Amino acid sequence: MYILNNYLLIILSLIITSLCISIISFILILKVKKLVELFRLSLRSRLLRSYIKSIEARKKRRLRKRYMVFEIINYGRSLNISKEELDTLMKKYFKELFGTTELSRSGLTLITIDKSKFRGVLKYHSTYRTKVLMTLALLQVKEGLIVNPLRTTGTLRKALKYARIIK
Repeated sequence: MYILNNYLLIILSLIITSLCISIISFILILKVKKLVELFRLSLRSRLLRSYIKSIEARKKRRLRKRYMVFEIINYGRSLNISKEELDTLMKKYFKELFGTTELSRSGLTLITIDKSKFRGVLKYHSTYRTKVLMTLALLQVKEGLIVNPLRTTGTLRKALKYARIIK
């Protein structure tokens, strides 16, 4: 009889705990359902939709090319660096600062250089302007080559015009 009472108590306590667990889970489900409903309603708001649209548009937006006209200040010395050497130096220091993936995304290339006027044109993507300027500063520190940016344009023709490489 005593053993039977113990078994009944154990079974009764298990039933009560399972009931408590099911009530607690039901309450939690209701709270989660309410949160999901609030989130769904907030997605309907115009402001949130427009914000999400702008984020998606930024991902799809094409990177714009920019052309920087620069001059090399050499303090009376002759410019004995070729276009290829200057291009590899710029890419080397950009890669040193920001890594290979940023270098490939930046589209950094040296278009032309005029040794008689000490001017040149550099092409890059518009969002990487500050990084390109940092690279030019590092080029001055490491190589002693002062590259002074003069103007930034959106077309190569205007850049060449500002550099006075073409007439």
